[in-house]
Amino acid sequence: MKKSKTTSRKIAVSAVIIVVTLLVAFILPSCKKGDSDNVLEGISTYATYDISYITKLADYKNITVTNDLTVSDDEVRDSYLEAVENIMARCDFTADEPTVDPIFEKLVACTGGRTVTEEGDIVCFDYAGQLDGEPLEGGTAQYTTAILGAGYFIPGFEESIIGHETGTEFDIFVTFPESYPQNTDLENKEVCFTIFVHYIIPAISDASVAVLSEYEETVFDETKTDESKTFVPQYSTAAEYVEYVKEQLRTEADLNFQSNLEGHIMYALYSGSEFSNVPQTEIDNFKKSVEETAAGYGVSTDVYLYYAYGGITTQEEYDELARFQVCTRGIVAAVVQGEKMTVTREELNTEAASLAEQYGYESGDSLISMVGIENVCNAILAEKAVDLLIANTTVDEKR
Repeated sequence: MKKSKTTSRKIAVSAVIIVVTLLVAFILPSCKKGDSDNVLEGISTYATYDISYITKLADYKNITVTNDLTVSDDEVRDSYLEAVENIMARCDFTADEPTVDPIFEKLVACTGGRTVTEEGDIVCFDYAGQLDGEPLEGGTAQYTTAILGAGYFIPGFEESIIGHETGTEFDIFVTFPESYPQNTDLENKEVCFTIFVHYIIPAISDASVAVLSEYEETVFDETKTDESKTFVPQYSTAAEYVEYVKEQLRTEADLNFQSNLEGHIMYALYSGSEFSNVPQTEIDNFKKSVEETAAGYGVSTDVYLYYAYGGITTQEEYDELARFQVCTRGIVAAVVQGEKMTVTREELNTEAASLAEQYGYESGDSLISMVGIENVCNAILAEKAVDLLIANTTVDEKR
């Protein structure tokens, strides 16, 4: 029932976008072998694919994508919580004789002795859920954390903890959302949770970030292999800490953007193009592949979509994802055809050998025999198309 605290919105977007990269290089194992004598003419699904449903193709020779490196207060807050949890990991709360790390004790002391929870506090607490008087499966945790009011738990859960005192046990009643793909059986159900708050840790302050810096120095000293090296603090005040975290998150976001550049480009082209009568058969085939993959993992399609595709929870979002996948395949084909791209014998042999090594085939010829020459050509042409698109793209950096 707890949301991920470390996955930012940029990562969530990229989780969807990266599918495009997989799409344009995908080899369909079910296709039949083609006529290798015609390879110079470009035997390829992309070369012959019907792109008539693309009624307006965006200008793929003049693409602009935005690298959004802005960092929200929520992202800084989440990073702070992760740092707090790293310090908590040095404690053993549940042992027969619990041990609390001195650094964690210093962090707790930053509240100034306050014992009543407030909005924005990090709380360390236990919870145990009951539905209709019976223990809730998966609804129990000890020494877990949340920032009160930040929305890590279902609506109403964190708000119900505000104003309670540490060391006390109390019950709260929370109704699960109408849409809850993690467990559809709980949708719109009221659950009683018994809560026990162990610790309060304040939001970012000069005092708390000084403790974080001490923690980093302690870890540095514990793990360094060169005794001549000394710890260099990166911050000493709350303001410096915020700027430090923002720069770290910008670096992470930029690396993520660069690694998914093809996906961002494809999304820009998809948004700038127009489509009519997108082939329903291909949409259905994509959905079938999603459902088969979910079944292979032993989870429902709803759960798989939620975790694999950046939080998809509605049928409308699922339909749009499928349409997006089919349309971007068409865009790749349109670039291949518009540029009259072909595959040479040398390119075929090189790519087949590379794919054979990657997927464990004995040789390039054995891979071609199994997956079909047209699919190897598809991979080559898709790569050529993506290379062209990257060369025609301007990146607008936003900070």
